[in-house]
Amino acid sequence: MLYQMPKFKIKMARYKERKKRLHKSDTKEYFLSITSVPKWCEILLANVEKPYNEFIHFLISKNFYHDINERILIKNIAADSGFETTKISKWLPQIYEDIIEFNNNKPELFKTEGIRHEISCSNFDNYIYFTIWLVNTPRVYENFEFNFVRSKVGTYLFYVDNVTHNIEKNEQIISITLKGGFVNKFREMLVDKGDFYGVINILDTLHLRDFEIDEKLKKYYKH
Repeated sequence: MLYQMPKFKIKMARYKERKKRLHKSDTKEYFLSITSVPKWCEILLANVEKPYNEFIHFLISKNFYHDINERILIKNIAADSGFETTKISKWLPQIYEDIIEFNNNKPELFKTEGIRHEISCSNFDNYIYFTIWLVNTPRVYENFEFNFVRSKVGTYLFYVDNVTHNIEKNEQIISITLKGGFVNKFREMLVDKGDFYGVINILDTLHLRDFEIDEKLKKYYKH
């Protein structure tokens, strides 16, 4: 008679479906993100024929308003350029998304001095992936400011959560994971410890928000 293994019921944790915290950018934010990367606007201008091309030419002629110390308003730009505010408000997000698409499809156009870095930025439920070349690789827990991604994720302030080195087709590529905000090293230590002792798991990190994970850790470490 063949021995039959006893059947065990595996109890899976249930996670409540939560409302996602998605960032919605406004026209001003798009403008600040785009004008933070003038060279990328020039790359876009050299490779596409879009209705907004003349507007980019205008911004270049104005040095993207970097010489203006006072706060610049979209209505002022409209009056200065002769383009309607409705058109500018329509073009800015288009320019922004087209830069991202070009970077994803033709990252080599963005190549500069240094080593290729694949940047993954997250803030709450907002994400963006970008390829840039950096002379120096930021280290884990260092602060990283990336103004361009603000319109996508809602912040330009990050800390380095992970660094991975890869070799692909004889090229060194470094993947960097950035998280929005500032690092709490003590919390990171407790998260790692909680993962080691099974207090939290990979599913928790995917389904729970940081404050929910913090509550689980606090309850455990009180004992």
